[in-house]
Order: sequence, then structure tokens, then C-alpha cells
Amino acid sequence: MNCASFVFNATGKQTSQLKGSAFESMAELSDSTFLANKNGLFTLTGTLDNGAVIPSKIRLAKTDFGIQNEKRLYALYIWMQISKPLTIEVQSDEVTHKVDVPSEDVSRVVRYRVRLPRTLKGRYFTISFSSPSGVFVLDSIDAEVTVLHSGHA
Repeated sequence: MNCASFVFNATGKQTSQLKGSAFESMAELSDSTFLANKNGLFTLTGTLDNGAVIPSKIRLAKTDFGIQNEKRLYALYIWMQISKPLTIEVQSDEVTHKVDVPSEDVSRVVRYRVRLPRTLKGRYFTISFSSPSGVFVLDSIDAEVTVLHSGHA
């Protein structure tokens, strides 16, 4: 069975999509994650899927940072906890920039400043985080944005 499942976070009013899932539904209760399909109810535990590490990836919704004008994104300030290498991808209307963040064996949230190239400008931006071999925790993200005047090259 190869299903696409949607998960809704009622507290944060956010949705996630699970692609290629063998499950039809998912629920979290008291720090446990439960999955269900026609064969029964399962508990999700650990970091392996049939012996393979489960890659982690999140793509945030496209944003204009509440400003309709074209803008330049200079830096991101990200509070997160990572234990394995992580890739951050920032995409504007025309340019994509990737930054590799080395792993840190920390048990707390740390602030990272991600500098971005001057060519990263546009009206809308999408930010993605991925780790092929580990779990990461995002706490918050702030952006350093400058609004460009009309006709700015």
C-alpha cells in the first residue's frame, strides 16, 4: 500500500503531508505517535525504518514576510537543535541557495546565523530544512529583510 496522508496540527493550525506512507492515518497522544491502516494500529518509535535511517525534511510555506514589495533576504537567524549535518535551502522567485550546517552534539537549542548571497531577492521565499541521517528540532526563525525600491536592479 502506498498512501499519501495529511496531518493537521490543531494547536499550531499547520498541516503536513506524508508521501509514500503505508498508513492511512496518524495521531499523537502523550508523546507517542500512532499510525493506522487496514492491518491495524501501530506505534511509531525509533529512528530506523526497516533498518534504514529515516531522512528528515520540512519545507515551510511560501512567504512574502508580510510585505508585497520585492525584497532582499540577507540572513536567517535560526534557533534549532541538531545532532547530524543539516542542509538549509532558501529559494526566491529566481534564485536557490543551499547552506550546509555541520552537526553539533548538543542537547539544547542553539542560534545559527545563516548568511545569504546578495543575489537572493524576490517577492516570495521558501525555506527548507533537510537531514538525510538525523532528527532536528526547529524552535524559531527570524529573517533579516530589506525592502527594495521599485526599479531597483
